[in-house]
Amino acid sequence: MTVPDLVRPDGRLRPVGARTLGGKGLGEIRSGEISGSGLGSLLHGGGCHLRHKEIQMYFVIFGSDKPGTGQQRRDTLDDVASYLRDRPGHPDVTVHCAGPTLGDGGAINGTLVLFEAPSLDAAQAFLADNPLQKMGLLEEASVRQLDWKTGCPG
Repeated sequence: MTVPDLVRPDGRLRPVGARTLGGKGLGEIRSGEISGSGLGSLLHGGGCHLRHKEIQMYFVIFGSDKPGTGQQRRDTLDDVASYLRDRPGHPDVTVHCAGPTLGDGGAINGTLVLFEAPSLDAAQAFLADNPLQKMGLLEEASVRQLDWKTGCPG
């Protein structure tokens, strides 16, 4: 499935999940990441933090598009999807879900990415290399650490 397949006839994006992507999410499981009965063993009060003997932290990127960049944004959909899927230069990052945020009438107005990284510095570097950020299409963007308790993989 390609990014153009994810765009509805009205120009809005279709919801994307593992079923849509042929059983695989954007952050495909890499060799050695499954521990016990599943990714992100539920330990220490229900958090999802242990993966194959290494501690990973969860982060969320919140980004708001610059006004008037809608066409440029649509033109970068393939590049952004490839970046989130392949994570070039960021092998320790695992993307769990990502997508555009929507405003009135379903128009794209930003982005949200939920991912794992080994540190805040690694998370900020992942944001800095995002095509939307590199092309200057985001008016503002921030990375926040998340203590993921509900609905986490595992």
